[in-house]
Formats: sequence, structure tokens, C-alpha cells
Amino acid sequence: MLRRLRAQTQETATVSVLTGKERIYLDQFESPQEVKMIVEIGVRLPLHSGASSRAILAFLPGSFIDDAVHDLRAMHTDFDEDAYRHELDLIRERGYALSLNERNTGAAAIAAPFFDAAGNVMGSISSSGPAFRYSFDTHQEHGALVVDAARAITDGLRA
Repeated sequence: MLRRLRAQTQETATVSVLTGKERIYLDQFESPQEVKMIVEIGVRLPLHSGASSRAILAFLPGSFIDDAVHDLRAMHTDFDEDAYRHELDLIRERGYALSLNERNTGAAAIAAPFFDAAGNVMGSISSSGPAFRYSFDTHQEHGALVVDAARAITDGLRA
């Protein structure tokens, strides 16, 4: 799935998995373009920030979301909890998360969750690259490719 997503988008494709109350990147297929996003495999990352994390968080029980809100409130005095929870609602509705300059300046990503046979979120797949190549005008087309790749992983886990 990652190779196909990279071929379709020409951006770096990654897969992350939930581990406890964090996520880690398991694998990536780098963009063939000269300017690209590269992630560090195996590093634990919080669930509150970044498209790959929020794509997972949006489908977890409320206690995980409450923990993320608590962490963000502690980090940012101007944190808007209502807007954040609304964004998680939007992720559930459209099936993917977006980030732009969120975890890394100049980086953008679109990520969608995948699920096990019981319907539990297991992780996310993403397409990421430099922000200048990501447009909110075309994110629906790009998002659909990421959702299709995540759905294929889900289907494989259910087989």
C-alpha cells in the first residue's frame, strides 16, 4: 500500500501504529522528488499533534482525547479546546486528518486511520511532503488516495 500511495502522490508515504498512548512510525517509502519529507522510524510521538497522530486519536475512546487536551492545554496557554474537538469530529466525518506546519515547519501531511477486524483503530497511513506542494484546494483528491490506502490495510487485517 505504501508503494502504491507514494506512486500515486509522488510524496513520502508512511505507516504508523498505536502503541500505548503514543504512536510510532513503522515504515516509509520516500518521495522520488528532490525536496521531500523523511521521518524517523521507531520514535514515540504524542497523539495530540500531527495528521498521523490525530487520524488515530479521533477514533480512540474519550479518555485518550481528554489526555491529549490536557497535554495541549499545558503546552499552550491559548489552546482552543472546542476548536480541537471540532477538528477531531471533522476527521471522523471525512475520514482523514490534515496538518500544515504543525509538527515541523514547512511540512504537511494527510493521514487516514486503519482498523483491525474488531473495528479498533490500529494506526494510520499518511502522505507527507513540503507544505508548498500541499493545497487545501486539492486536499480532497489527495485525501481520497490516503483513505483508499488505509482502507486496503483495514481490509487486509480483516481477511
